[in-house]
Amino acid sequence: MGANLVPDDMIDSNGGVPDLAPLRARFAPVAARLPVVAVNLPSIASYDVLVPAMAATACATTGAVA
Repeated sequence: MGANLVPDDMIDSNGGVPDLAPLRARFAPVAARLPVVAVNLPSIASYDVLVPAMAATACATTGAVA
């Protein structure tokens, strides 16, 4: 046992602690592979339409009175 799981080129020469710079470079996300995501948020006023419908559904489900 006792196998070294960190490659030798990533170990700091001062004490065997992994050097963070090469590890960050190795595991950093590749910008070219990250998708561009656009999220179009509706106006806050458009949620006002949902509130009465949600209240009616909650009352019908639980038997509560609005």
